[in-house]
Amino acid sequence: MGGWLPRSPLMFMLWDLMGPERFAIDMYERPDDFFRLYDTVTQRRREQYEISAASPALVLHVGDNITGDMIGPERFVRYCVPCYNEFASYLHSEGKLLAVHMDGRMKALADAVADSQVDIVEAFSAVPDGDLELAEAHRTWPDKIIWTNYPSPVHLWPPEQIVAYTRQMLRDIAPGDRFLVGITENIPEEVWQTSLPTISWVLKKEGTLPLCGQ
Repeated sequence: MGGWLPRSPLMFMLWDLMGPERFAIDMYERPDDFFRLYDTVTQRRREQYEISAASPALVLHVGDNITGDMIGPERFVRYCVPCYNEFASYLHSEGKLLAVHMDGRMKALADAVADSQVDIVEAFSAVPDGDLELAEAHRTWPDKIIWTNYPSPVHLWPPEQIVAYTRQMLRDIAPGDRFLVGITENIPEEVWQTSLPTISWVLKKEGTLPLCGQ
């Protein structure tokens, strides 16, 4: 059983309240007002986190839509990671897991994610969608669950290339524990009838654990 929660304070302000342009302007031109709002949202999130940690859910999911070229390493480490760690401390004390939606370009943030208490990196988008190879993410986050979004562009490739990509994905993640394959983005209507059966065929045929990695 899982549950969804609102975005962390800074991401809530960026995506839901302000939008990127207003966010950037107000952070630098009106910092007193900006961070007063940030503190108010943070306090409300603490109340929500404590309540959710006591819920029946085994996994709590924060839909932050993290991408390194928008948030930047400095702000991610200063504002997002402490929030994740505080929430994770509530959850871990109850035997629950924290998942965060990090579906963007993650290379610049990879080490910070590794040092965080996030348990599940959800919707991780490897190359060619993102800028971080799956094998590198696997090496950098050995104690985290990688819940990948099967890269959207690959659905457009010919079947033989989809087969090759999926096989390489299984090699990169070997031995395969702490790994889920998901689809969190829309697939063009004209290709899913080909791409999904092809992906499923490879996963069923060659996805038995432990994966070889050769």
